[in-house]
Amino acid sequence: MKKILLTCFEPFGGSPVNASEQALGEFCARLRSSPIDGAEIAVEVLPVAFAAGTRALAEAVSRHQPDAIVGFGEDTRRRYINVETRGINQMHARIADNSGDKPRKMTIDASPSAPGSRELTFPADPLVQAVGDAGLKAVVSTDAGSFVCNTLAYLLPEFGVPAAFIHLPALRQDNRDIPGAGSGSRPDGQAPRGPAHPHSDPGRLRAPATIGDLATAVAAIVAVVAADTPPTRSG
Repeated sequence: MKKILLTCFEPFGGSPVNASEQALGEFCARLRSSPIDGAEIAVEVLPVAFAAGTRALAEAVSRHQPDAIVGFGEDTRRRYINVETRGINQMHARIADNSGDKPRKMTIDASPSAPGSRELTFPADPLVQAVGDAGLKAVVSTDAGSFVCNTLAYLLPEFGVPAAFIHLPALRQDNRDIPGAGSGSRPDGQAPRGPAHPHSDPGRLRAPATIGDLATAVAAIVAVVAADTPPTRSG
């Protein structure tokens, strides 16, 4: 049986909720009645903190020994499901993380050999297609921002298993009240960039409007990852 590790984030920036945690909670509730054949799902809620989040991710991977990892975060600037393709080697925060840290133009990995960016190792196109097949619009994104979500996106490829990172729209009315809100927000205040995927036909697909919609997208993504990931562990 293959094991898929899913991560999400706690609330941050003064908000009482995080859409990624809500969506995975709803997904897990559905999973009890509709399990994914041949896959064991583990879920970890990570702190929205550069140092603590990095440690918690490493500890979760060590504890679960997954065959694949899918990270989820929220962004108030995004309307659709965003499948990230890379993380950049930069931490640049316009608001403090939940530990009070606010790095400015710092590198995640300061070693001389560290690349400026790392590509996520699970292909984006099948995930976008799966979300579209569920009736929801997804796009490929090349910009995970420079907050904690980006840090995870940069680190995930280092674990040696297929890895993806997904930004979910926050779906809250209070987005405007969070300065610099969105764990993937750009440090220059502009909306994240990413080309629209050809499967995202606006005439056929719709933007997610509820946490239930986000859970549907999560289920579609996890099903593809589970189906396309060979088990690497015994048992």
